[in-house]
Amino acid sequence: MLYVRPSIRLNAAARLVYRLCRYDHIADALATLHWLRLPERVDFKVAVTEFRVLHGLAPPYMSQLARVANLPCRRRLSVGLLSDVARFL
Repeated sequence: MLYVRPSIRLNAAARLVYRLCRYDHIADALATLHWLRLPERVDFKVAVTEFRVLHGLAPPYMSQLARVANLPCRRRLSVGLLSDVARFL
């Protein structure tokens, strides 16, 4: 079986739900269904994972991989390792 990009599957599912033709615009259907496009979905998953690590809701193996650093010039926390892993996805 040939590899099919996930975005093509997502668009096909939205077309099936709304009974759209192949050449109809898909952005409005995705927005109405509250579905994210693939790059936004990856960003969302990384952000949720970082949130879970920061608040102790992630599995222990993920919490061990991340280092939380307090930056003296800013009043924010940053998770370095998870953001680095996200670049390679």
